Amino acid sequence: MTNIVLLAGNIGYDPETATTRGGTRITDFRLATSRPRRVDGKVVKGENGYAEQDTEWHRIKCFNGLAETVQKHCVKGMKVAV
Repeated sequence: MTNIVLLAGNIGYDPETATTRGGTRITDFRLATSRPRRVDGKVVKGENGYAEQDTEWHRIKCFNGLAETVQKHCVKGMKVAV
């Protein structure tokens, strides 16, 4: 079996990079994903008429070449898909 997950959301803070003793570069960041809040199967709307949102935070780690690319090109607030 294979599990495939696609997360699309906003970066919560600027990516941070560290290097291990063995030379592996690791960049990590938090990704916020949102979905409409539901109660009893119905979308909850706020006073302004818009759907209220529930936000989940995901810890994302990238290694080596991808870690370098993320560090160079990604910043807080940017929309990304993982």
